Amino acid sequence: MNNLTSRVLVALLGIPALIYIILQGGALFCGLIVIITSIGLWEFYLMAEKKGISANKYVGIFFGAMIPILFFIPSMDKFGLFTSMLNVVFTLLLFVVSTILAEMFRGKPNAFLNITVTIGGVMYVAGFLLCLLGIRTLPSILGVQNLHGGYFILCMFIAIWLCDTTAYFVGKSIGRHKLFERVSPNKTWEGAIAGAVAAVGGFIGVSAWLLPELPMVHSATLGIIVGTIGQAGDLAESLLKRDAGVKDSSNILAGHGGVLDRFDSILMTSPIVYIYIFSIDLLGK
Repeated sequence: MNNLTSRVLVALLGIPALIYIILQGGALFCGLIVIITSIGLWEFYLMAEKKGISANKYVGIFFGAMIPILFFIPSMDKFGLFTSMLNVVFTLLLFVVSTILAEMFRGKPNAFLNITVTIGGVMYVAGFLLCLLGIRTLPSILGVQNLHGGYFILCMFIAIWLCDTTAYFVGKSIGRHKLFERVSPNKTWEGAIAGAVAAVGGFIGVSAWLLPELPMVHSATLGIIVGTIGQAGDLAESLLKRDAGVKDSSNILAGHGGVLDRFDSILMTSPIVYIYIFSIDLLGK
């Protein structure tokens, strides 16, 4: 099976399954976040090993998987969000303490780096993906009660897919000016701008179809966030891979690389969107 066939098969199976789980939400979506987090952390720590860093991947993956679970369990209660946040804070504190104590008994060199990368991986992968779960469980989004969180997240994913696809083809066909050559030599300003425009247009168009009650000003702003921060997330992942000397974070998704390769844009976008939602809702606008 050649690389193109593998890519097509994974896409044909993976995309419909992803859409179904996003729309279903609940424990199924939480389970997906746990799986993506666990595999993403495994990839992150493997890349760190390429740099001679012995992160405590077992402690990191365990606590990284527990964070979304402990966030989700009380999310539907009367005081759900408050309890969920407390669970996350206490879990993070226990994780940091456990990481430091475990390092004392491991006998590995570079204890400072090992502890830092173990904690940093959880903050980057589990912490950012947790925001995606947080968005999915919100009872109100941008002042709209009972807005379908699944449709909202689907808008995010579609805008990211449009951004990535447009940036690739425009950059390949007419791209001349390098965007960030030291990090990703093939990306161009022409592709990046076209991708950002596609993200804005895509978010506005899809949200007008799936979420007509969402004000256009928010759709446009969210499209800008996806189109810019999403591409920054892609570059950040490229920076890590280049530093580790690897082409892909893993080969777990045949023809598509690893989980971090596929979800790098949504990783960086989710916390910014989450902050935007909370900021607007706090202002009451």
